[in-house]
Amino acid sequence: MNNMLISYWQFIAAIIIVGCVAMYGSGRKSSDAVIKSEGDSKVAEKRMAQENHAVAKPGAAVRLKDTEPLKAAQPGKHEYQLQLISPVRKGKMTVDVSSSDNSVVILSSDDFEFALEEAGEYLLPLALNVSNQGRFYIQLQISISSDDQPEPITRVISVILQVGEPEIKMRKAAAPISADGSEGIIVLPAQETISSK
Repeated sequence: MNNMLISYWQFIAAIIIVGCVAMYGSGRKSSDAVIKSEGDSKVAEKRMAQENHAVAKPGAAVRLKDTEPLKAAQPGKHEYQLQLISPVRKGKMTVDVSSSDNSVVILSSDDFEFALEEAGEYLLPLALNVSNQGRFYIQLQISISSDDQPEPITRVISVILQVGEPEIKMRKAAAPISADGSEGIIVLPAQETISSK
């Protein structure tokens, strides 16, 4: 009788254990499903951030529409229209314009402000007074702020200003031409060292 009672209790304990394991497994599957769906949304957010990052460089999402250098035949006062493009649809964009060289004076306002909108293209009128020939760089320090971001995101874009002919073209034009009409040899200074091993 004692053996039968022990077997009965063992049987009940086995049923309880199997029931607990089954309940734990189904609960774990549902929590795994919740974790997996949360994980999928995090993966989707991460993928979207990577796609957005691939489109824009680090910093503020803004770029120049035309990246060709600005050109002027000779020193003096010159006016240009730069076009900035930003996919950001709300907020404010400020642009601070400065020059890398004292030969270039910014005549237009050196600080611009734009309300970001659906069109996404912004004209930046630039008036410059250049005193020398050469290659100069105009820095655009751009800051975008919106309600979604606690701090403004910034980016610096350099615009090339070429006044007169580039130095390479000038050197090439000054190169002697041989009797057969082909360009002559340009002699450049060089040092040669010979080491014995």
